[in-house]
Amino acid sequence: MERIAFVQANGDVQEVLALELRNDGDSEFPLDGWVGFVVTETENRVELVCDDGNCTPPWEAGVLELGRYQVGSHLKGGIPPKGRRLFAVRMLRRSLADVSNGGISFADPALGVDLTFLGISRIRIRATVVFPADHIRRDVLASDAVHTSRMASWEFESAGDVPRHLRAKAVRALLPSAPQRLDDAIAELQRLLAAHVVGESVKFEQLQRNLREARLPVEMLDRVDLVLSVFDGFGFDAREAHLRELLSELAGARARVLADNPFPAVASGVETTSEWLARSIEREALGLELASRLPADAWTALVTLMHYQAAQRKAPHKWSPRLSEKGFQEQLHQFLEARGGLVEREVQTAKGRIDFLLGSMPVELKVRDLGGESLGQVDANLQQAAEYASSRGSGLGCLLILDKHRHMDGGKHLAQEKEQIQVRRVTSKEGIGGTSVTLVVALVVVAFPPTPSRLGRR
Repeated sequence: MERIAFVQANGDVQEVLALELRNDGDSEFPLDGWVGFVVTETENRVELVCDDGNCTPPWEAGVLELGRYQVGSHLKGGIPPKGRRLFAVRMLRRSLADVSNGGISFADPALGVDLTFLGISRIRIRATVVFPADHIRRDVLASDAVHTSRMASWEFESAGDVPRHLRAKAVRALLPSAPQRLDDAIAELQRLLAAHVVGESVKFEQLQRNLREARLPVEMLDRVDLVLSVFDGFGFDAREAHLRELLSELAGARARVLADNPFPAVASGVETTSEWLARSIEREALGLELASRLPADAWTALVTLMHYQAAQRKAPHKWSPRLSEKGFQEQLHQFLEARGGLVEREVQTAKGRIDFLLGSMPVELKVRDLGGESLGQVDANLQQAAEYASSRGSGLGCLLILDKHRHMDGGKHLAQEKEQIQVRRVTSKEGIGGTSVTLVVALVVVAFPPTPSRLGRR
């Protein structure tokens, strides 16, 4: 039996339970009995019950005497020689996962199926939990499981009503863009597999888009494209076999992609600030449909800029007396190239020229004298940063301000790092497509901090 659970951002779980019965004999194996999928009691809604992709068989669902919820169908006919029958149920389970600031947690026992009419008491279970796409929560904690940054998978043998508890949690973590996209592709393949076993047609556009951005070898992409181009010509069983083969190949490629795209190092002070910033972004994005418009590599880009902010506080660059945005661009460009990663400068858009694309996140630079007031004077530039991000279809942009205020004795002390970062919602000007909301991270870099002997905190 296979169980694929797709956790939604609100804690609901859409789940597909699939039972495969194989006949290795030389004659048809007759079927005439009741099969029941057993799940824990939550608020459940059965959506589909399918037999080899045909979603018309009768089914029943309800709570058993022991308080467990069971979905079942009367199996008739038979299993062909050297063949199989695949039965599947898709259901929605309300509020099964716990959503909190610390992450999204899934916990549920895997109870298997009732096959008493066949005399089967033990069954092999493959269980997978897939978490929603999220560019900040990019790791999964799960014991005894194979996992990526989006999902966890277990395989085990179930004995009757003895439960095996599945526990997994999606948490915040840094992950470079290419592994993110590969993990998104693996999660998308799981979704396509689940759709296939309940008889739905599958579309590959999102899968192919993720694979192109995962930096896989060209020959592997060509092979995948070839399989997908002739996919509809295969029979039901062959289509499933090809989807599973692709899953296995992508899982094998994951280690190579991670080796080619190492995790960025994070300084301890930056790690603390980045955790606070993650909570701020989540809070401001709450209720907005931004998930699909947040750049996949935005988190890595923001942490890189926080490292730049921290470096300028500890060992500031020797700025020219005639401090300009051009000089700021030059110095920042040197820092970003030394850190590695994809950096583009002076990128033209329909709204104007973006100073930097750090990965795929637009970054607008400004030089201002903020008078020691940290972020009190940035509002005038938020709209421009938001428009640049919106013009590229991004729901997140960054406004990086070099503050040329000279922090001297008797003046205002230097603010803490997180007092020099804000996340703001910015509404774009109304146009043909109406208005849209973009998040802008405004981050201040201090050009002339006080010397260490004078450095203070408010």
